[in-house]
Amino acid sequence: MAKKNTILVKLTSTGLNAKGKLTGTYFVKKRNPKQQPEKLAFRKFDPKAVSDADGNKADNGEGDSSNGGSNKPKTGMHVLFKEKKMPNPAAK
Repeated sequence: MAKKNTILVKLTSTGLNAKGKLTGTYFVKKRNPKQQPEKLAFRKFDPKAVSDADGNKADNGEGDSSNGGSNKPKTGMHVLFKEKKMPNPAAK
């Protein structure tokens, strides 16, 4: 029997939540390490990631922001997902 050419990789989000910690969002993808030896990295949408409240809008000194007066950061944004190798389930 031939050995499988594909491996499963876990792509984890580099986005941060409101507390400044990683969101933990991930997805699994197959890749062939013989044809594509470099690690995968994609820019995808992470629904748990929050945008920088200070970096997106400059304070114009009016005190009333355009989003109804609340200073909540916007949730959901595109972030970089980087590859981490999945543990081998047959190794147990």
